[in-house]
Amino acid sequence: MNRDFAAVVGIAAVLALAGCTGGTPATTGPSGSTTTAAQATPSAPVSSTPALRSTAPNGEKTLPTPRESTRPPVRWTQTSRIENHAMAEIVEIRAITIEASEPGGASGPGLAITLKITNIGDAPFDTTRTLVTLAGSDNSPGIETSGPPSKPLTEEVSPEKSTTGVYTFTLPTTKRSQITIRVTLPTESPVMVFSGPAPE
Repeated sequence: MNRDFAAVVGIAAVLALAGCTGGTPATTGPSGSTTTAAQATPSAPVSSTPALRSTAPNGEKTLPTPRESTRPPVRWTQTSRIENHAMAEIVEIRAITIEASEPGGASGPGLAITLKITNIGDAPFDTTRTLVTLAGSDNSPGIETSGPPSKPLTEEVSPEKSTTGVYTFTLPTTKRSQITIRVTLPTESPVMVFSGPAPE
């Protein structure tokens, strides 16, 4: 009798202990490690990057409108205009023979391009770092030279005033059926593009 009673008490104690340590069942992985169900279920990742918004609370757009990077090409006999800022004009293109101004410098048949810039805005701007490039009919680049008659722009231009500079490039006569001239002012303004045949 005492033995039977002791056995019942022992079984009850084991069941009670199992109930206290229960909860999330454990599983054994391929490597023999034990993982609980709570550990096996990853929590949802939390993003630290705020969502982008294209409108302000008042409904207005907040994304900036990309500025135009290049003006439509015009014939080099025409003018290119940047509204409320500047107007560019190729005054003349002359066929010249360029002599190297220093040892190893470019020489040979070339072009002298006379560029006129007019300020049509409200504030003066500097033209010293104006960039002018030339490409031939097969898109081969002309090589800019610094010898005479080269005279790049170096002035600050006041409103309603103009300034003129000369840019010289070597370019074979066989590549002049259709040239492209690009003018970039030292301001955040579009590139102005001129094209057309050049004298041989």
